[in-house]
Amino acid sequence: MAEMHNLVRRQKDISNHKNSSTKDLPKLERSSSDESNQQVVKKKIFQERISLLDDYHASSNLNKSDYRGFYTAGIIFGFFFLSVDPILRYLNQGEIFPLVFINSFKDDFFLCLGHWPLYYIYSYVALILQKAIVKGFNQKIVSALQILSELFLFAYSYFIIMNRNWGTTHATFISFICCTHYFKLHSYKQMNKQYRETKNPCYPANISLENFTLYMWMPTLVYEHSFPRKDKVDYKYVVYKSSMAAFGILFGYIVCCDYIIPYTSQGNKIYWFETLFRIIFPFTILQMVLFWVVFENILNVFGELTRFGDRCFYQDWWNSTTFEEYNRKWNRPVHTFLYRHVYLECIENHKFSKKTAQIITFVFSAILHEWVFCLIFRTFKPIMTIFMLQQIPLFAITKHMKDKTSGNYLFWFGMILGPALIAVCYLRLDIPTI
Repeated sequence: MAEMHNLVRRQKDISNHKNSSTKDLPKLERSSSDESNQQVVKKKIFQERISLLDDYHASSNLNKSDYRGFYTAGIIFGFFFLSVDPILRYLNQGEIFPLVFINSFKDDFFLCLGHWPLYYIYSYVALILQKAIVKGFNQKIVSALQILSELFLFAYSYFIIMNRNWGTTHATFISFICCTHYFKLHSYKQMNKQYRETKNPCYPANISLENFTLYMWMPTLVYEHSFPRKDKVDYKYVVYKSSMAAFGILFGYIVCCDYIIPYTSQGNKIYWFETLFRIIFPFTILQMVLFWVVFENILNVFGELTRFGDRCFYQDWWNSTTFEEYNRKWNRPVHTFLYRHVYLECIENHKFSKKTAQIITFVFSAILHEWVFCLIFRTFKPIMTIFMLQQIPLFAITKHMKDKTSGNYLFWFGMILGPALIAVCYLRLDIPTI
């Protein structure tokens, strides 16, 4: 931010200079690599808007679309599936509801669930440390404590999962809660540092219990002293989205229990490619449903309860023609964090080139993904990292397919095959567990 202010001031001074030879200087400066690194466009990240697949508001993109009927057909399909499946299961197995997952996470259920408020309470360490800086404590010491407090989240998450020998469901819950709180705390630290250094008028008034609590409950991973807000909470909307989330979770649960676990749990009794072929279609359905549950329903519930105005949690990733476009669109909260606190900070604070900053951002994301998968599958197999790194040459190969139908075909081929293949590799490759 400071570099941008200096750049604007320098350009104004140059333009007001009377020497004609000096007036040519901005053109020379813009051609230099340092100047191009500083001229990173900072778009307005947060603005009031409705999510793309919101079928509640008449003004949403979905309700204005000619293809709204396909969305409705998908909901009705899910309703029929949830109605027919219990009947067929009762006729064939004598039970109405599958208990596979329920039996797997009933042990330590409340201990695992209780870690959510535990992580939330721990997050107030960030507020205490910021208040310490405001009161005049040594900034270097406090910054070191802030970094340690963030690393502690990962260390404790690893310890509790391994120590309690938790399975996939518990490990998934804890690892995602850990990452979410890490993103929030790191952004809170970095943005307040920026406010302090640029003498932003909002600072230090924004270092308050109310402001921090509201931020921690908002569906965003990037901190700002203020966000676009709605005037009031629509509780009918909260009930509707909560119901749809429950509907989607139940649908995904049955798909997982009936069409995925029976094949992934057989180990080497069947060939790995048979496992892949058996789960590839239900796995694709499952990931679509989970995306819809989390990004369209759960995040909108938190957004409505906190009156958070910007509901752009995703963009039209299904129209992507390159995987680079998909990475940018499918998970906007994480992308915004990576853009602001990894990519931009590499350029502005550490003076890296844009290309180097992109590589660092990509590697950081790959490492974080691998850490999550390491805990979920309890084994270190750098499969996710390999799959992510192979996207780098794929970006160059598919560059000519951008905005073309062939690119969208290739994208969906990878989306259908990739996740199921990654899951089979983690489950079937014989590498010692940790």
